[in-house]
Order: sequence, then structure tokens, then C-alpha cells
Amino acid sequence: MKSLHKVTIFTTFQYLLVPRVVPHERIVVSKLGLKGVYRCVVQYGYDDFLDLEGDDFVSQVIDRLQAHIQHGSDYAPSVISELAEEISDMEEAKLTGAVHVR
Repeated sequence: MKSLHKVTIFTTFQYLLVPRVVPHERIVVSKLGLKGVYRCVVQYGYDDFLDLEGDDFVSQVIDRLQAHIQHGSDYAPSVISELAEEISDMEEAKLTGAVHVR
């Protein structure tokens, strides 16, 4: 029995001392040491609106993570198939509604 999901994203919200954070800098992701485990920092300025309700926020996090995986230059060629599997797992979870943000 596994204690973690196939893909786990630890999310931190960070308020910055700027009025607004541009959309392409709002969500910063990085891979942690374990397979399928990532860190996500969501950055907001003091004038930004933080909306965590609905599927839009989850979709933004997943889309940003998928882009990070697909364009990551810090991965060895031997893990490319593993990363493709993680992207597939995220898409499946998103489509079935099995994504939880806490």
C-alpha cells in the first residue's frame, strides 16, 4: 500500500511586497528528490486577487508543472519516460477530478 499519490505537489503561497506579479512568474515549480514529488510556490502581490475556488487554480498549477517537466533542462535522458508518465498521471487525475488542494 502506497502512502503518497502518484504525483504530490507541496504548495506554498508567498505574498510579495509588490503590487502585482506577472502571470508567467506567479507559479514557480521545482522537482524535489522523490519520484512524483514537486514543490510549487504561488506568488501574489498585494493588489493581486487570490482565487483558490474551482478548477481554474488547480488547472493553472498542473499546467505550469507540466510545462516545467516538459521543458526542464535539469533532467537526465534516462528519466524522460518517467516524466512522461508523471504528466500522464496528472492529466488523468485532472480529468477524473482526483486533484485535491489543501
